Amino acid sequence: MTRNQFENLVEEKGFEKAMSILNQKEEPYLLTNYETLKERVIELIQEDNIAYAAHLIDALESEFYTEGEWFAYDYTAGTCDTPKIITTIEDVEKYIGFDEEE
Repeated sequence: MTRNQFENLVEEKGFEKAMSILNQKEEPYLLTNYETLKERVIELIQEDNIAYAAHLIDALESEFYTEGEWFAYDYTAGTCDTPKIITTIEDVEKYIGFDEEE
């Protein structure tokens, strides 16, 4: 998705809906939300992977004081990546990136 396409989506449907569409269609492995991260923490605890769960909990505690629900996070990287909160179009560009305009 290009930046213009995303900005148009935000204008038409709002930031939350645009993020949901981006998550479903474009970046399911790099974009996540608070509820999905929380579910992952529960799974990790059930698997006795406490260090990884603690890593995600620390990140959520330090970031969730803002109103953001969306995070950039590469699930395949484990503790080598930390969830980063996304609240603006600039955050999407910084952490996820946009396709080039044609």
